[in-house]
Amino acid sequence: MKISGLKPHENQIYDAGTVLKHVDAEFIPEKTCKGVGLVIFFFTYFVLLLVDFSRGKISFGRKESGTERAPVYDVQ
Repeated sequence: MKISGLKPHENQIYDAGTVLKHVDAEFIPEKTCKGVGLVIFFFTYFVLLLVDFSRGKISFGRKESGTERAPVYDVQ
């Protein structure tokens, strides 16, 4: 018995007892999934690194020590 008035999610509705041929599932190999994940990770990390660099939160220059910036007075 079917409920009237509801649309089925599938395009073709089979009656009970209809024999269907098995279709193998398609999949992506595990190495491909891991490779794509690593590429996305490194791309995202690089973009976030560039954003931090452009905002001045990190710098790739020489480090300044505290003594170089301290004023030195010439006392006689």
